[in-house]
Parts: sequence; structure tokens; C-alpha cells
Amino acid sequence: MNNDLLEAFLCVARTKSVSQASEILFLSQPTVTHRIQSLEKELNERLFVNKNRQMTLTDAGQDFLPYAVDILNSWNRGLEKIRNRSEEPEGKLTVSMFYHASMLYGEKVVSFAEKYPMIHLSVKTLTPEDSVEQIVDRKVQLGFVRSIRHPALSYHKMKTGNFVLAVHPNHPLSKRKQIVPGDLNGEKMAFLYNGAADQKIIDQFYQEYGQASEIIMETNNFEVCKHFIMKRLGLAYLPQYTIQAELDEGSIAGIPVTLAKQPPEYDIDLVWLTENANLTLYRLFINHFTGKS
Repeated sequence: MNNDLLEAFLCVARTKSVSQASEILFLSQPTVTHRIQSLEKELNERLFVNKNRQMTLTDAGQDFLPYAVDILNSWNRGLEKIRNRSEEPEGKLTVSMFYHASMLYGEKVVSFAEKYPMIHLSVKTLTPEDSVEQIVDRKVQLGFVRSIRHPALSYHKMKTGNFVLAVHPNHPLSKRKQIVPGDLNGEKMAFLYNGAADQKIIDQFYQEYGQASEIIMETNNFEVCKHFIMKRLGLAYLPQYTIQAELDEGSIAGIPVTLAKQPPEYDIDLVWLTENANLTLYRLFINHFTGKS
């Protein structure tokens, strides 16, 4: 059954006029009449009678009317679904994340996959250095990295955060606006590490402030560091954004630290190979993380 026949039938049933239906459908009157006759022939029933110059539905026409409405509505809903589906972003996207980035952004990655089911998403856990290497080798399309620059890559800054000395709010140092060398003498510390960039920053901090402190735990998990601090087991030198929620709620205090040899900020960037950029797909991913989608 041709949907054009159903449209003509429904339009004539609604207007009770072939001439009005022809104007609405932008068809000639003979074409509308022919479509009605074709539908009647297919159903083997008269659908209209002409009474007082009006096209009136017969009993068969009245019986068929709701089904014609359902058929056409179902067709239009299906057509809309297919059109929307074809308009949904699609493609393949391979993303790399270092450990801390996965803890910060893992939930967002999952919500991106849920929002855009036509995009086949693959997620790898790699160090920032390995991410850059695989992006350049075209094995990864987008990567979360920290404080790494490469001439072949484009960058979008996700987070910028300096390190702070994280302490329990009841610790004697918690009210200090700054610390000085010697303040950490004898203090127990948790050492957070995650690659070469961390090592340079941490080493610089301990050279200037923590030579007489005692490192009693090493970890690459900042959640472990948080619990270490909140249970009053000691202090930790951490990127501020890793404890921002705890700073806001007051369960951890953060003390700025000024180093004589200031290391680079602990940035998180999203990077991609400039010459191989699927900018539409990449921008969609970035906007999802920045709240613009």
C-alpha cells in the first residue's frame, strides 16, 4: 500500500473536499481522485460518497480511517527515527588515559559512550609519554596527558592545578598560609607518583622542604592519599584539583607551597594529531567534558 494513497485518503476525509485536499497536498484534483480510486480498488471497497457536494466517508471508510491514521503515523515515526539515526554522530574513537585521568574522568567517558551509541569508543590506560607516542603513530586518536609538548600535536587544556601541601584540618599547619623549610621536619608523608613529571615536582619539593620528613607510604593513587590524610596518618604533596572536593567540604586543608625553583604546573591536556584531526568528533568529545554539549 502506497503512503501517498493514505495521505490523499486522510486529507479528503478531513476536508471533505477533493479540491481542498489537492491544494493542501499541492496536487491536481485528478491526481487526488486517482489516488482515492486506487486505494478503493486495492481495498475492494468504496470509501467515499459525494453527498451535497461533500466527500463523505462510507461505513467502510469510517472503519478504515483509524487504521489509516495508525499506518501513516507509524511510518512517519519510523522515518523520523531513521533520519535521526543517520544524523547521530558516528565513527570510531580511541582514547588513552593515564591512571589519574581515568579516576578524574572515567565517569564522563562512560556517559559519553551512553550519549553517543553510534560512536564506537575504545579506551586505553597509558602513561602520558606512551599516549603521545601512540597518537603520533596513529594508534590512538585522543589522549589525556600532562605537561608534555610535541610539535605534531594539538592541545586542549582540561585542568590546570598547582601542587599544595594537603593536611588534616586539625593539623597544626592547617591554618598556615605558607610553609617554610623546616616545617616538615619529622612529619610523616605519603609520596604520590605517576610518571616522570610527578617525580620532578616531588623531588623539587622534598629538596627544599622535606629532607627531614619521613616518607612512610608511596602510591600512585590519590584516593589512597586522601584517606591517609583524613585518618591523620600524615601529610601529602598533591595536585590541588585531586583534592578540590575535600578542600571545598573542609575535610582536607591545602597549604600553598612556593618553591625556589618552581616546576611546571600540573596540567591535564587532551591532545590529538593535528594532521589527522577529525575535528567534529574530537570537538564533540571535548564539549561533553566541558559541559558545552
